[in-house]
Amino acid sequence: MKNIPMLSKIRHTLSRLDLCTTLILVVVVLFILVMLAGNLPPAPVSAQSTPFTPTPESQTAVVNGHQATPIPAEYLANNTQTNGIVFGTVLLVMIVVIGTLSIMWRNASSKQKK
Repeated sequence: MKNIPMLSKIRHTLSRLDLCTTLILVVVVLFILVMLAGNLPPAPVSAQSTPFTPTPESQTAVVNGHQATPIPAEYLANNTQTNGIVFGTVLLVMIVVIGTLSIMWRNASSKQKK
């Protein structure tokens, strides 16, 4: 088998990484790829000469004699605003979970060495 210098450099770099670091890097890269693949581009915004004033909807549901609260039009027009919040939240949860697991793993491995 041929000895390719680039492959030997990659093997050497990968051999220096421990399992925990490698798993964290793989999970982060996969998570970012899934988030990028799932995001749709925002809808084109047309320039408006007048400021936006929401118009009340003429038809609202009536339940037991009371009118239901209508959903504002700007909520329906910008339904993808929460993607960044969800991305940040999931990233923070992953940091906490991975950090906790790595500390637990280090404590368990240090107890076994003693």
